[in-house]
Amino acid sequence: MSDGESLWPAEHEPAHAYVVKGNGHAAAGKLRSKQQCSVDHAGAVSLADFYAYMPMHNYIYVPTRETWPAASVNGRIPPVPLVDAASEPVFNEEDKPVKQKASTWLDKNKPVKQMTWGAWAAHADSEPVN
Repeated sequence: MSDGESLWPAEHEPAHAYVVKGNGHAAAGKLRSKQQCSVDHAGAVSLADFYAYMPMHNYIYVPTRETWPAASVNGRIPPVPLVDAASEPVFNEEDKPVKQKASTWLDKNKPVKQMTWGAWAAHADSEPVN
């Protein structure tokens, strides 16, 4: 996401879709239709709907801009498979996939350091959420 690019078009829908692939990595892409929106307006949420807000260690729910505690995110989002540096699934001694809490995945893959609903100060190595 580039500086100044908003996550919320006029319809309050995310401008980007982040989908966790089977290998645990996220792929980003522009939404091409309303059907691709990660928000199921019947009440379902997905990993794509959140960013980790590191200063308060809570999670921004993109559709409403509210922050959620880790326990709530983990209660609604299933664990995410852990992958190694080669994007291969990691297995435990019983040959079962190792999974991590959704909040842990967000901390590592979608962190933000500043939150503002107006203008913001750009910082190197920081991802803005506006």
